[in-house]
Amino acid sequence: TIYIISIYTRMASDKDCISPTQYYLNGSVINDYLDLINKRNSNVYIYNTDLFANLSPERYAMLKRWTKKLDLFSKKKILVPINLTSIRHWVLICMNIESKQMQYYDSLLGDGISCLKQVFDFLSFVHLHSTGAP
Repeated sequence: TIYIISIYTRMASDKDCISPTQYYLNGSVINDYLDLINKRNSNVYIYNTDLFANLSPERYAMLKRWTKKLDLFSKKKILVPINLTSIRHWVLICMNIESKQMQYYDSLLGDGISCLKQVFDFLSFVHLHSTGAP
């Protein structure tokens, strides 16, 4: 039996932080970490950190092109990282396709209702236009 183990190392530096005096990571560090998860598990689709910032009904058609060549809803989970810029905080939405549930993960215990609604509306749009069914 042959085992292949690859190690990924990334040191966070001041350029990875929004401000050198505060330890608030920018989107590239979050994207790198989520990319590792994506490479490890093909049953998960992870949007990059730019999705939520660009999420508005007027831009849905442009954004759905990100998954044009992918059957998004064949995945088990869809992850959406969100930067709450007003409070300099990262949260995560996880849509579990099999159980048809959405979870909002926030270490500050916010309810995330508006974020959940925006992501749900967008994914409903993508589903409707990719399958023809609501």
